[in-house]
Amino acid sequence: VCIGLFSADYLARVLLVHSAEPADCGIKKDKAVGPLRMTWIYVMQWLNIVDFFAIAPFYLELAIPSGGGGMPVLRLARLVRVFRVLKMPKLRTCVTMFVHVLQDSLPALVICVCVTAMISVFFASCIVFAESRDYSVTHFA
Repeated sequence: VCIGLFSADYLARVLLVHSAEPADCGIKKDKAVGPLRMTWIYVMQWLNIVDFFAIAPFYLELAIPSGGGGMPVLRLARLVRVFRVLKMPKLRTCVTMFVHVLQDSLPALVICVCVTAMISVFFASCIVFAESRDYSVTHFA
């Protein structure tokens, strides 16, 4: 559903960009551009290229018969893009800070996971005890 909405949004932006003002589309006002050239400039902007590559693998998976060979490569390419973004100098300090926060909060996270596991085991035991082996529909008749 999300990929459909995102695709519709992307197509609407690309197909209708020629009717917008150039300044609203990130195109310098001093350039005299026609509708086709304006659409091309808009499509070739960095964020629109990222949008295209975000939806393209979904449609490639639909187009290529599922032989199982090439699709993990597309998933790996998506993952590599994510890690390349995290290595950008602007985000490097944020990623470093996030790693430090996770390291500092690791003992509390471990305690939360252990308590959640114990509560899950407790309630699973309660369910087993309540249902027991003697449960029968005819027992209540």
